[in-house]
Amino acid sequence: MLFEPTPFQDEQPIAAQLWIVAIGRAELFKLAHIEQEKSLSPGTILTEHLMRHVLDVDGVQEVDFLIFDDTYKKSWLNCRRERVGVIAYNPDSFWGRIEWLKELISRQLKPRSNTTASVSISRT
Repeated sequence: MLFEPTPFQDEQPIAAQLWIVAIGRAELFKLAHIEQEKSLSPGTILTEHLMRHVLDVDGVQEVDFLIFDDTYKKSWLNCRRERVGVIAYNPDSFWGRIEWLKELISRQLKPRSNTTASVSISRT
């Protein structure tokens, strides 16, 4: 796991990212920056630093920005893959029905365009 709170402004971190790195693959799990410092592009600077690290130091073969089609991902990666999954519940059990209902309700509340998109790059 790679977590690095940089860059800094007045000795305070203004951006942070959490990457999961294992078995030749790096996943950008979480990123954040202080909104007031957005003009300094702290997220972009940190992504560049960590991208270089996972490719050059960790030697990963694939970088995955996981779900959602955020605009910034297109600046970093050259291809996009769709992820499709199966969710199954046992309708004969009480908890199976509860989980199925929770799934139905959550799907009604979520915007459809952001449910399964993934962005990845493979380095050869």
